Amino acid sequence: MAIRAEVQRREPGAKLARVVPITTAGYSTAARRPARAVLDKSATWALIGPAAPWQDELGAMLGAGAKRGWGQAPR
Repeated sequence: MAIRAEVQRREPGAKLARVVPITTAGYSTAARRPARAVLDKSATWALIGPAAPWQDELGAMLGAGAKRGWGQAPR
C-alpha cells in the first residue's frame, strides 16, 4: 500500500488499479515459506552496488513510463 500512496503523491489524479491486500495464508501456493523471510542482498550489492531507495526507483519508473505514454487513455 505504500507504493500506491507514493504514486498518488507523485502523480496526483493518476488512475490506479484497485489493490486488495491479503495474508500469505490467504493465498495458497505449493511453496512453503517461513513466516518472515528476508533476502540477503550482500552478494548482489557487491557486484552492482546497493540499490537506490525504492521511492527513487519508483520515480524513475514513473518518469520513464510517462515518456512512453503509460497510464494515458487510449486515443
